[in-house]
Amino acid sequence: MEFSKLLSNFGSRNGIKDLAPEKGYCCLMFDDIVVNIEENNGNIFFYTPVGELPPEGGEEIYKDLAKANFFFMGTQGATLSADPDSGMILLAYMTPACALNDTSFDKTVENFVNAAEEWSGKIRRRMNQDRGSENASISIDSGLRV
Repeated sequence: MEFSKLLSNFGSRNGIKDLAPEKGYCCLMFDDIVVNIEENNGNIFFYTPVGELPPEGGEEIYKDLAKANFFFMGTQGATLSADPDSGMILLAYMTPACALNDTSFDKTVENFVNAAEEWSGKIRRRMNQDRGSENASISIDSGLRV
């Protein structure tokens, strides 16, 4: 389905009048999660920052991210990455627009927001734990990609 139609229908179902992409881009906020959605060459990209690397160390966070990315089991099908230059940790997901209909778009947004909320909390807890204990770890829940 066309990106602009998916967004328009999503907006109608969720009380957002005239929701439409601007130059292939839309930004939505769910509580404190900012979801960027872009269409490019027939693919739809969802991405959001979920935390920052600590100024020093960060090895445990990198391990947590790698473990979660293993077969996407801890990310509901999305990918976690870290930019060592900016320190930003990003959750991203890509899917072909033609693979989505209204129902699957809603579910994709829901799963993405759930994963972002989960990882924002896990990273925040990890940062707090690392301040108090060098041997703390995050449990990685499995997720299902729809």
